[in-house]
Amino acid sequence: MGGRALCSQRTWSAPKAGAGARLAAARLEIIRAGCVVSPATRRGCVTKTLAELAALIGKIDFATLSTHSQGGTIAGRPMSNNGDVEYDGDSWYFACEDTRTVQDLRANPTCALSFHGKGGLLGMKPVFVHIEGEAELIKDKAQFAAHWAKDLDLWFKEGVDTPGLTLIKVHGIRAHYWDGEDQGEIVLEGATSQTRAPATF
Repeated sequence: MGGRALCSQRTWSAPKAGAGARLAAARLEIIRAGCVVSPATRRGCVTKTLAELAALIGKIDFATLSTHSQGGTIAGRPMSNNGDVEYDGDSWYFACEDTRTVQDLRANPTCALSFHGKGGLLGMKPVFVHIEGEAELIKDKAQFAAHWAKDLDLWFKEGVDTPGLTLIKVHGIRAHYWDGEDQGEIVLEGATSQTRAPATF
């Protein structure tokens, strides 16, 4: 599962000599085995562990939560982790029970999260993380308190006593990332912090 991806040999034809061609050739990344020869590939297509992926997600507060909605459509809306971003396979969000988000998840708990943040190669390229999951709708005030952040008082005036308050727990099933250098996919069920994502191309 984890570790290194096997690479088959491919060849690359360099541009003909010339100042512009030499400059272009110097910037081109040679392709081998479906792996772009970036620093990650020179290490042997080594990808990130779940702990490293969690560190990436921990720097991104907002995610797009996508749900199956009426008429077979896919609905998406930005959601804040409210500072609860120590990712272990589960994500937590608050909403009111009369929102479309909660109604969608009650009808079909299958959902997805998309994170987009700064990072990657030389700090210049963005990082993308997509998580497939199943949502659980929680009405327990003890759980509300465990995941509450003071900033939430701005939207939920009565705090954990807000009528209709619902805690959405998204249990991740599979995570896919791309950070400008490499990409990989982790099946989260049974994964540990040291589980390494097999490379995907």
